[in-house]
Amino acid sequence: MDVYNVWKLQLYSRVHDWQRRRLREEIPALKGVATDHIVSLYRYLAAMPHRLYSRLAYDLYLSFLAERHRSSPSALEAYLRDHLTDLDHALSSLEMVNA
Repeated sequence: MDVYNVWKLQLYSRVHDWQRRRLREEIPALKGVATDHIVSLYRYLAAMPHRLYSRLAYDLYLSFLAERHRSSPSALEAYLRDHLTDLDHALSSLEMVNA
């Protein structure tokens, strides 16, 4: 039995598919990303204050991620997977601070 499919909520499947498509349209760097975890980035497009993010911070972090991807794609995937909780916590903290 595939545990991923057991936990995947069918109710949100269409919504998440749509959000992934929108993210890839709006952030071209995500077009090659095959993971489902990018859905959490949708807040940057849809919600306040996320959509008012710093373009400079985005560019700096994107260059860090791009370099990491160039040097070792598997290391980048492991980095993101290992820090997913921290990234989610950071987004939640920003939401509380800016509420």
